[in-house]
Amino acid sequence: MRTHIKSILASAVVTAGLSGAPTLVEANNVTDVAGHWAENQILWSIEEGFVKGYENGTFQPDENVSEKEFLTMLARFYNLDGRGEGEPVYEVINDYGMRMIGYYNANMRAAAIDRGQVARLLAHFNGASKREEEAITWLYEVNLTEGRDDRSDDLVERFQPSGSLTRAEAVTFFHRLAEQGRTEVDERSEPARHFELEGIALRDDKADVIEVLGAPERVASSQYEFDWYVYHDDYEGFMMFGVDEFDEVAGFYLKGGAFETETGLKPGLSEESFSAKYESYKDSYNVTNDISYGVDEHMGDEVVDMKVVDRSIGYKDVSDLDEAGVDGHLADQEQLMFDYTNAARVFHGEEPLDWHEGAAQVAKGHSCHMAAEGYFDHDAPDGTSARERVEAGDIEGYRYGGENIAIGHWSAMDAHRDLMNSLGHRNNILRDRFEAVGIGIVHSNQRSYYYTENFLREL
Repeated sequence: MRTHIKSILASAVVTAGLSGAPTLVEANNVTDVAGHWAENQILWSIEEGFVKGYENGTFQPDENVSEKEFLTMLARFYNLDGRGEGEPVYEVINDYGMRMIGYYNANMRAAAIDRGQVARLLAHFNGASKREEEAITWLYEVNLTEGRDDRSDDLVERFQPSGSLTRAEAVTFFHRLAEQGRTEVDERSEPARHFELEGIALRDDKADVIEVLGAPERVASSQYEFDWYVYHDDYEGFMMFGVDEFDEVAGFYLKGGAFETETGLKPGLSEESFSAKYESYKDSYNVTNDISYGVDEHMGDEVVDMKVVDRSIGYKDVSDLDEAGVDGHLADQEQLMFDYTNAARVFHGEEPLDWHEGAAQVAKGHSCHMAAEGYFDHDAPDGTSARERVEAGDIEGYRYGGENIAIGHWSAMDAHRDLMNSLGHRNNILRDRFEAVGIGIVHSNQRSYYYTENFLREL
């Protein structure tokens, strides 16, 4: 898994733009805090040893705190530096489920940390949600903050999450935590490999995936800010790993099978049982990932697939891509829908289908026409049917079998899940006499997706 760099946790706090290096200064020797509103908190923090003054005898309480400064304070306050066998502070914080920009970009470590990030960090290490608005609300609930701008009635706005944090404000947060006895990391926030697939967990390296499973069957653009690495053995054991721009695993998908996990969450459970275990999981851990699952209504509401994605990962906005980027993304989604279709067929004991490019062009044309003309139907406004479109297409050796269409889903995965719970569409996907399929997906200017699947039978 990830190899940690072994070094001593920095014993000095580095701040950009400050003269002199931080050094150990006795509390009674600090020259610039007398009469400051946070004088007592500053002197306490120096005496506790997790914050230092400067070699010129100053503390500079109104200077902004950098990201690295605050993380170092946090690590010292919770005594995290000893937990990672001397790992750098960014490694330690990352292992606790908080990815900071300085972990990937060393140039950003000296930049001022914003108050929203501080709220997320404090909430997370105390077992609360690390989503920014929820984290800020938690700070108010436990009396760690009164906000900064009392002119606003909105608590989040009053906190000024995009504003910077001063050194005095930083130590005041820690002083209040200590007064409340919150000096140990909540056990729900302890580092944990909640889910492992083939021995690989979220935030392991792409190299680990390749080492364990070899080269993927395909790498495809997803609806998230990562690519899916697709693995299967002729669609047996179908699984995917989401790999982000930092070459780290940020998501999983599994059809059937089971994760290696203490949570008990896995495909094969009833939806009721899965939901109960998920609630227990959320009660037991500070959840740092989003979980979705596919329920088969025609199998007694059994959970048949499961997706886990790191919460720090955003969604891809196709509108931001150029024409070539959109075309590439849609082509990948078409291939993923082909994979989901075949994984479902094999899961239900059927043979996988072949990809037919001619049928795919027919399907693409119908999706384009629906998007351009603003309708959603198997028959075009001029009365042309799906059968007629296929018969007019470049298709030899096959005849029309059936057609599925869908609209509105943000990903091929979601569209496929929906189709499998509609009996007519499901029958097309699983019909044993079908031999091939072509799939066409289009993204309209109205930010909607149109999906068409054309199934073929041999002549």
